[in-house]
Amino acid sequence: MKTSKNITTKKHTTKSDTKIDLKNSLHMTTRLKVVLLLLFVLIIGVGLTIIFFYNYYLLNITTINATVSIVEGISGFDAGNQSLNFAHLSLGNTAMKSFIITADRNVLVRVRANGDIAQFLNFSEENFYMNSGEYKHVNVTINIPEHVTPGNYSGKVLVYFYRS
Repeated sequence: MKTSKNITTKKHTTKSDTKIDLKNSLHMTTRLKVVLLLLFVLIIGVGLTIIFFYNYYLLNITTINATVSIVEGISGFDAGNQSLNFAHLSLGNTAMKSFIITADRNVLVRVRANGDIAQFLNFSEENFYMNSGEYKHVNVTINIPEHVTPGNYSGKVLVYFYRS
């Protein structure tokens, strides 16, 4: 008959184990530094790309003032050419104006609106290419909903010209 002995061992931490843990900790810190450095370089690269894009590819921005006075009752209009002044529009009404864009070189054109009037404006075309010497009519439609608060709304229509 064989007898078996239960042998239990205790793990003792030695100086060499402490050195290994410290070495692993330093290795992890180095990895973290490398990852953070790469992330920093990526962010700087994206930022410089954006700056280059706007300084090199963006040729010009034309700004057109846009205003409307929303009233209850009778509508009217302004026939002026210097801005998109929709004058007085009553609730639930729609009006349209247009402007002409001309290109002296091949360009990509983007039309955007900002300000509190932007929520009511729609453009016949917002993104398009133009060849040198070409001109284009862009219709601007304003739709006044029934539920909007009467008052004066304004903003700007921005026409961006990019190299194409």
